[in-house]
Amino acid sequence: MNIRKNFSKKWAIEGGIFSTKRNLQFDYLNRETGLAFQNKISIITYEIPLQALLYIRITDKWYTDAGLGVNFNFLSTYEYQNSTPSFETFLRRRTWATPSLTVSYGIEYRSKKSGFIYLGISINQYLKEYYSATSFSANPKVFDKKFNYRLSANYFSFDLKYFFPQSNPNEK
Repeated sequence: MNIRKNFSKKWAIEGGIFSTKRNLQFDYLNRETGLAFQNKISIITYEIPLQALLYIRITDKWYTDAGLGVNFNFLSTYEYQNSTPSFETFLRRRTWATPSLTVSYGIEYRSKKSGFIYLGISINQYLKEYYSATSFSANPKVFDKKFNYRLSANYFSFDLKYFFPQSNPNEK
């Protein structure tokens, strides 16, 4: 869900709530021993973004806009474990909430009858790592090392948004 409030023809603020499922894949290859493994993990997060938007009018119905804001990210997956026949991976949430910065740019078509259609890109940069992970061999006789790492999960996205037409009570 996304909500936008226009303050003028050039400025707006946008917010909402999003549910995101990230599918992560870990690949490991040790060239000396030939040992390789792959693990797949899914993490669910909820985001509450707050973003300031600047519009530039191109034509009567076409606009370009740029945004800058902050997201409040809530991590619903506390612990996660995934095993393959050769390796196990264990994740633990470092914190239940973490902030991130977001930057967006896009174009939109505006129609009083049909609403707004937005097409753009955005980058979300987490301010701190949000999961710790450990991977280790299911058979320590084959490989006895543990791998510890942290996840930040920054992402780049393509965005498509539709805003319903709004009626203005001052217009007759």
